[in-house]
Amino acid sequence: MVDLTDKTAKEEPFITEWCSNCCCEVDFLWDVKKRGYAAQCPQCGKLLMLCGECQNENPRPNCDYDRETDLCLQSLIRRYPELGGYDEENHLLLPREPAETIGEQLTRYEIVFEVETKRYYCFVDALSVNEALGLFFSVHPHISYEMVVDHVEYGEGAETPPLILELNQLANVCGWFYNACLTDDAELNNGYNCRHEEQEEFETVNGKRIGCCYAHSCPLAYSADYEDLVHHGVIDATDYAGPEDYAEGHDYDYMIVSDKELTERLRAEGVTGLAKK
Repeated sequence: MVDLTDKTAKEEPFITEWCSNCCCEVDFLWDVKKRGYAAQCPQCGKLLMLCGECQNENPRPNCDYDRETDLCLQSLIRRYPELGGYDEENHLLLPREPAETIGEQLTRYEIVFEVETKRYYCFVDALSVNEALGLFFSVHPHISYEMVVDHVEYGEGAETPPLILELNQLANVCGWFYNACLTDDAELNNGYNCRHEEQEEFETVNGKRIGCCYAHSCPLAYSADYEDLVHHGVIDATDYAGPEDYAEGHDYDYMIVSDKELTERLRAEGVTGLAKK
């Protein structure tokens, strides 16, 4: 947020905006292209989102301003310009020109990343996952590798939906789940145990390493959030007011399989998952 007493404001355009905090119309100097859409009301001093100016510059049916973070798409685009290319479902396709890869088989990858708790989905056609990531970062200079949640290979260039399974269903088919109480006489995590060597959640009981099966630490899949479930057609966004409304009556016990070998094995076994798109 920029101080309205800044002398540079005198050189800026004159705008009018309605403040919902003091319930009055205020006039002041402000350049949204330089300062963004988050200002400070000259009347009450509280946060003033310039939604009127935003709609004039970027008309759209619904405002996505989040009161908890004081952020909206336009304020994010100011910090991350590459987000301006994403559609209303937060996805973008980076195709390759056929002439660039004559005689080569392209694979489509989905790269999922987060910006201020919101997930974005970039589809990249490439010869390998390393090339896909290289192409992704070449057009996303403000996105760091730490912001990438995962990258999923679809194969054969087709937009095959990822495997989305309920946590219990995944445990039944992953091949690493077991009950340590039955095999090692160790009661841990209510019998939800994991043999995978990359499982980070574990305890040592009687000198033996025993993993704990949790959604947040699964080495083969990652937790799907509200945006993932809507994006892939598992739930209908029109049935809920948003993530909080959905979360009141549901748990996010859905997992997106990210391990390539497990994905191939499950598809070969006829497991299709819950994703529709």
